[in-house]
Amino acid sequence: MRTIRHYVDKLAKEQPDSIFMVAPEPSLTLTYAQLRDSCVRFGTKFMESGLRKGDNISFMMGNGYQTIRIFLGTMYAGLVIAPINLNAQPSQLAYVLDHSDTKLIFVTEFQHERLMEALSQVNRKIEVLVIDKDAQGIFPETELSGCALPEVTAEDSALLLYTSGTTGVPKGCILTQKNMIAGGENVALAHQLAANDVGLVSLPLFHINAEIVSVMAPLVSGSSIVMPERFHASEFWPLISNWAYALDSGNH
Repeated sequence: MRTIRHYVDKLAKEQPDSIFMVAPEPSLTLTYAQLRDSCVRFGTKFMESGLRKGDNISFMMGNGYQTIRIFLGTMYAGLVIAPINLNAQPSQLAYVLDHSDTKLIFVTEFQHERLMEALSQVNRKIEVLVIDKDAQGIFPETELSGCALPEVTAEDSALLLYTSGTTGVPKGCILTQKNMIAGGENVALAHQLAANDVGLVSLPLFHINAEIVSVMAPLVSGSSIVMPERFHASEFWPLISNWAYALDSGNH
């Protein structure tokens, strides 16, 4: 069965110590084994809090260590990730928050005030969890209850992505687990990605190209990604020299 959980579990077993992602700020890494453990913890905490398969979870934050864990951990658990476009206008933001039926939003302190202003226009309760983008954990590192995660199938919804709303209100597009995996496999095949390849994530994780090309393709091929919080052209060569070559030569 081709699901995100299948690939995360498979790679955690086959190459547990290989680096999946590097967050240059503040130099945090995530191996495939750590990714699997993170996804299990996210899923268990979601179930413990009363969330259920198919519920929508959002994040409003830049790229980085926590963002990738939220993004993949939500879909691994059978929930739907609905990223918030950081460039959305206030009216668009309020519309998406209401229309998406999101149950929980992860947000950094930097975006918190803007989020709360938008939520003041939404007539329903949405839980907000303010996180430290540089911390290694989100949920308290307590013992998990051991509650089983729901089964995830290829036909289950995985991603709810909204258009920019250029010609009207933003429109929500749903991608299934199968859609996400197929997109990643197509890119990996076209670019002949292998486990010793390293990709640089230059687009925000609320963008479809980042989600499929920059994350799903490396995931299905067992390769690595370097994910700065925000890409700057002036930092391209330092990122390549400091991270990409080191990962390529030392972690696979």
